[in-house]
Amino acid sequence: MNIYDIAMMPLEAWVLKKMRSAIMPGAYGDVLEAGIGTGVNLRYYNPVKIRSLTGLDRQCSRELERRAGKNFTFFRGNVEEMPFAEGQFDTVVATLLFCTADIEKSMSEIQRVLKPGGLFIFIEHVRPKGARAGKFVDFANSSWTRIADGCNLNRRTDEILRQSSFSELIISERGVFRYGTAKKI
Repeated sequence: MNIYDIAMMPLEAWVLKKMRSAIMPGAYGDVLEAGIGTGVNLRYYNPVKIRSLTGLDRQCSRELERRAGKNFTFFRGNVEEMPFAEGQFDTVVATLLFCTADIEKSMSEIQRVLKPGGLFIFIEHVRPKGARAGKFVDFANSSWTRIADGCNLNRRTDEILRQSSFSELIISERGVFRYGTAKKI
């Protein structure tokens, strides 16, 4: 277990586990997990529904490759410029990714690599709704970004998702987290 997983343990136990359990089993077919990180989503997939799993991130550990199984392929890279063919995947998963990525480029790439009718599964944190909390997060963001490897606390990813060309968009809220699914038209 690495330092990121250890630091995230309380948040995983109290909040993220429930979100992952609710949406990850919906992944099917040829699945791309953009920003696979340490592979925390792996235990939530339904292996019966997945033909292949492709992980994309800046790096991959041997432990992740071992846990992911024989139908796992890893690509080094970022979500803004993915090395995959148009319409290659049935499902694309992105969790806690858009706080560091260029959201517009990433959304465009996700839609490009998804098959028509394909499923997009996501979990993101967003800027708090309240005026005070929002202003505090805006103030703290520049320091946090330097400390947390580029993570932005004040992104409005849910608003960008609502403006995208995805159909059947379902967004659930839990505090500053948004999670759900969408289909490519």
